[in-house]
Amino acid sequence: IDVKYKMKRHGPIEGAHLLLDRLVVYKGWFHCLIQVLKDPKVRLLPAAEQLEKIQDELCIKYPQCIK
Repeated sequence: IDVKYKMKRHGPIEGAHLLLDRLVVYKGWFHCLIQVLKDPKVRLLPAAEQLEKIQDELCIKYPQCIK
C-alpha cells in the first residue's frame, strides 16, 4: 500500500503509521525523519524537538536509527 493512498483513504495518522513502519528498517532513518520534520515546508519543528529528546530510547528499540 502506498503511503499517500493510505493517508487519503484512512487519514494522516494511519499514513504516518505506515510510513514509520517502513522507515525504521533503513539505516539512518531517524536523522532523515528529524531533517524532514525540521523543514519549514513541513512545519513540524516541535515534533522534531520532541523526538530528539527521546532519541536514545528510540535508538535502543530501533537500532537502525543510528545517531
